[in-house]
Amino acid sequence: MSATVAARKPGFNLLSHPSNDYGNAKRLIEMYGNGLRYCTPMKKWLIWDGCRYRLDESDTIRRLCQQSHARVRGPGDGSWQ
Repeated sequence: MSATVAARKPGFNLLSHPSNDYGNAKRLIEMYGNGLRYCTPMKKWLIWDGCRYRLDESDTIRRLCQQSHARVRGPGDGSWQ
């Protein structure tokens, strides 16, 4: 079963966070935080599927990280917008 993580409504400023790992994590939380959980004892990500949190077995978290990063990158030049 595929996970469904909805992005939050627009209106937050993705550029208000620094251009580093901390800023990337904050952007990920702003964009998808309602649908993500990390279970420290299991060392696994859980993704909301519309009914419950399931283990991320399809690498959804990596795709969401890439999407959140791509939204603030310049168009192919490696600069931050």
